[in-house]
Amino acid sequence: GQVSNVAVLERCATSVPAARAFIRRELRTWGYTTSTVDDAALLVSELVDNAVQHAHGPHICVYLTAHGDRVCCLVLDAAFPTADAHPQD
Repeated sequence: GQVSNVAVLERCATSVPAARAFIRRELRTWGYTTSTVDDAALLVSELVDNAVQHAHGPHICVYLTAHGDRVCCLVLDAAFPTADAHPQD
């Protein structure tokens, strides 16, 4: 089935390694391969770094969802209600 989780981080440089650790921890827990975990962590690092540099709010939300062989990660510069946030295909 589908699994998901959200990390809400301060908009600062330490959020980049925190987001990377969040992605690694969740994807490993969910049983994804090292290759998938590494690729996702690299991509999220770039997205969060961009958000830290260009976002306007005090927080960055990293939303991670996975189903089968599909992994989706959204990086947003504003908080959103996590219970209602589900990316659509």
